Amino acid sequence: MGSGSIVDNRRKMLLALEKKILVGFAVAALVLIAIGGFAYLSVREYGNNSRLISHTLQVLEGLQEVQSSLKDVESAGRGFAVTGQEEYLEPYKLAKSAIPQQMQRLRGMTADNPVQQQRLKTLESLTEAKLGITQSIIEARQKQGMEGAALLIRTNEGQRVMDQIRQQVAAMEDEERTLLAERSQMAESHGRRANFVIVLGTLVALGACALASLLAQRGVLERRRAETAMESLRRESESILNAAGEGIYRLDNQGNATYINPAAARMLGYEPEELMGRPLHALMHHSRPDESPYPREECPMHLTAQDGLSRHIEGEVFWKKDGTRTAVEYTSAPIREGPKITGVVVTFRDVGKRIQAEEDLRLSKLQLETTVRQLEKQAHEITLLGEAGELLQSCQTVKEAYEVIVPSIRKLLPKGSGALCITNHSRNLVEAVATWGEDFDIERSFPPEDCWALRLGRLHRAEHAEMDLLCRHIGRSMRGCSLCVPMMAQGETLGMLHLVEPAGAAGETDSASASPLETRQRLAVALAEQIALALANLNLRETLRNQSIRDPLTGLFNRRYLEESLDRELRRSAREEKALGVILIDLDHFKQFNDTFGHEAGDELLRGLGELLSTRTRKEDIACRYGGEEFLLILPNATLDICCQRAELVRKAVRSLHVSHRGQSIGHITLSIGVAVFPQHGGTTQTLLRTADTALYRAKAEGRDRVVVPEDGANLDGTDEPPGPAA
Repeated sequence: MGSGSIVDNRRKMLLALEKKILVGFAVAALVLIAIGGFAYLSVREYGNNSRLISHTLQVLEGLQEVQSSLKDVESAGRGFAVTGQEEYLEPYKLAKSAIPQQMQRLRGMTADNPVQQQRLKTLESLTEAKLGITQSIIEARQKQGMEGAALLIRTNEGQRVMDQIRQQVAAMEDEERTLLAERSQMAESHGRRANFVIVLGTLVALGACALASLLAQRGVLERRRAETAMESLRRESESILNAAGEGIYRLDNQGNATYINPAAARMLGYEPEELMGRPLHALMHHSRPDESPYPREECPMHLTAQDGLSRHIEGEVFWKKDGTRTAVEYTSAPIREGPKITGVVVTFRDVGKRIQAEEDLRLSKLQLETTVRQLEKQAHEITLLGEAGELLQSCQTVKEAYEVIVPSIRKLLPKGSGALCITNHSRNLVEAVATWGEDFDIERSFPPEDCWALRLGRLHRAEHAEMDLLCRHIGRSMRGCSLCVPMMAQGETLGMLHLVEPAGAAGETDSASASPLETRQRLAVALAEQIALALANLNLRETLRNQSIRDPLTGLFNRRYLEESLDRELRRSAREEKALGVILIDLDHFKQFNDTFGHEAGDELLRGLGELLSTRTRKEDIACRYGGEEFLLILPNATLDICCQRAELVRKAVRSLHVSHRGQSIGHITLSIGVAVFPQHGGTTQTLLRTADTALYRAKAEGRDRVVVPEDGANLDGTDEPPGPAA
């Protein structure tokens, strides 16, 4: 920016020299010719240096264009990755198509500099890598959505390449600035040398003005042409600055504007003429971002004018004409005339949009992380629900299912307490079959009408005991939120899942869930559906199993189950070397009874005997209907004496059994009983049954109403070998 001052100084010196040469001696003509020739060469050299300076400025501008295009590529790629809007791809496409042309221009302008050519090749490779990464992010966003693009962005590969690009551009810019400084210094050196020759020639011309007056005219004309060339160079330099996209202005040592390009005036909301000659710090740099005063003495531009050090500043604001502010980053550099600092040049750019885009990107990243946490939590809940469903489907009995349900609920809903309540077979009572947690206040048994969820057939929630409608099965001392979830499957209400959240837990929030209470309700409903379906299946399975192994009239096990159980118990007794008793029972005169009272009375008699046998057997004993009026008891770990005692108890109990049909007593009942014991009376199922049957027939032959055991040593299959143990 000192070329204008140099041109003005030289113009003054040329005018003074012209007046002196006109009155000089003719002898100075030869000297002036030599001086004119030297000046001509100096002007040519200066012109060459000026072209080189212009060339260097063009290279710097080209580097800025490439860097600006790459920033557009990066911003557009990230904007599209975040929003998925096609509008973000337009700047990307424009920048992508412009970069090859910009590289081509730089390649031509640095053809005479091998070092810069090598750096340019590296820059081209990094640029291609950056374009490839951005294209990958765009394609990932188009094909896989935001998650795919986010995965690529989080690798920071694009940021790494962009940092290398910035380093490469900075190296090239440093190289060009070094050349610019050298060429500027060379031009200044040529100027000083030309001045020295002119002064010397003037002194010589004073001694020979006659000769010098003829030749001085031609020298003056040459210098005027040089002046014109310098002025043209100055205008060309200002044209370049005016066309720059960044804001550029020049300040004198008092902080007044001596030059401002259109971009700077436009960004500040002024016309360039409004700012010329005015103190810019007071106009647009008077306050900090927090609106506190910004003294001029602390301003980096003022400090640069004082110490001559360049400064790059970020995070400050410039104030516009309309009173609004814009975020900027700027660089202040000193302007020197030799060792003297004559002013400061400032270049700045508006980074408000970039900061806003970075903030939008940060918020989008936070939103994406929140969504990911929500999805991970939901996936974990779905996994736990699936595991609970698998465990429930694997249960063999309802009781086993109760044992599985509580741990599953504690995993899904770790806070609070609760109860699993099941409706009994009569549908008149709901019983709590499993409970968990502390601070639990619920009736263990209550009628269905006491629960609003069972009455309404949908979830019922009560958060405040004083304000909400509480179910009657919940105590008034309840603290927290109460949830009652009906369990329904196949059109049948099986019971109710009751949950109590501790006080304060319902209002807890975390970054992954905006409504934890609704989440817990959703989990409770899903879990209740799983439990209801599993219990319905188990009940159905139990019903089908009972139908397949139970005698429908007496409720005892049927003959099929008897044969399976007797064979199993026989093998277990053989393996454990323990006794196994078999008691075969027959109703005396049952056919005559049927003929006298009818088949309905006979059924009543068989049903009554079945109930008696069910109450007179141990838990491990197996009572079966063998066929017709015959019944059989399997007594594990029972010796012959124990079997006889049990048989006598049954026989005597039946004699006191009173069965009536249609209000009429059907008289006394007697039993004939045969007893056999493993291994004393046989080692196989067929042998034991045959031995017990033989003893039964002996009891009938000896007068009925008695218990008979086989004769000592009786073994109808001829072998005492027990069956081998089950595999």
